[in-house]
Amino acid sequence: MSRVYTGYGESGKGKSTFATSGNGLCWYAEFDAGSFERTGRDEDDPKYEVHRYYSPLTSLLNEGVLSTEMAGREGKGAVIVKHHLEGWREVYWTFIKDYVEAVKRPDVSYIVLDTSTKLFTMAQNALRQRIQDEVASADQADRLKRLEYQEPQSQLGQMIEGAKIAGKDLVLVAHETAERWVENKPVGHKARGWDGAEEEADAVLRFTLLDNRPVAEITKAGKGGLDLIGLNIKEPDIETVNDVLDAAAKLRKAGKAVPRDAMEIIVEGAKL
Repeated sequence: MSRVYTGYGESGKGKSTFATSGNGLCWYAEFDAGSFERTGRDEDDPKYEVHRYYSPLTSLLNEGVLSTEMAGREGKGAVIVKHHLEGWREVYWTFIKDYVEAVKRPDVSYIVLDTSTKLFTMAQNALRQRIQDEVASADQADRLKRLEYQEPQSQLGQMIEGAKIAGKDLVLVAHETAERWVENKPVGHKARGWDGAEEEADAVLRFTLLDNRPVAEITKAGKGGLDLIGLNIKEPDIETVNDVLDAAAKLRKAGKAVPRDAMEIIVEGAKL
């Protein structure tokens, strides 16, 4: 069974290393410059096929226009400087074509998008560039702004669907938000950028360090996985997390309690 994973956390906490720990050929899309190098993997290793899709340096190539427009959905967020966009559509659609081919390839075992945060920004700017280039009326362009969030959400959702249909594991690596507060109470962090990175994933892991070693906390574990929420897996890899999820499902089906230790879950599940 294929799974979609989202791993999020601060930089240097082991997200990308986890993402590239699967079996078979990994098709790796790097949007965050230097991400693959930070995994410690050898790019010459035939287990990895690395493709790079970097954002155009829009903010450096033109100073932009001062605007009172607000960033974010529903006009909320920081005031922005509007730049003339070039190159975003070309990079984004090159990636889309390559991704579709990777999904179809029988030799590709799993796919990594590192990071989905930057991919979502690229998808948004590709659409903004299209509106900028193709829509003459300022009034029309303003009405189309609602698509800047909706259309990228839909496109990235279809990427997930495509991987699942093809039976491939998909790993989304994401930056994390600052700690969120609700009614003056801290409610933790979440993956930054694309909401669907968590909503559409089968399992979500938040990465931190313990004694300078990565730890993945399960924050979502698919259907019926509430008993795994908050479980920590030390120095995780994809195979171990898959084993934990599969073993927990077997224990639930057998009407047995799911232990609060990852290795114990695997051992107990293997007895069934």
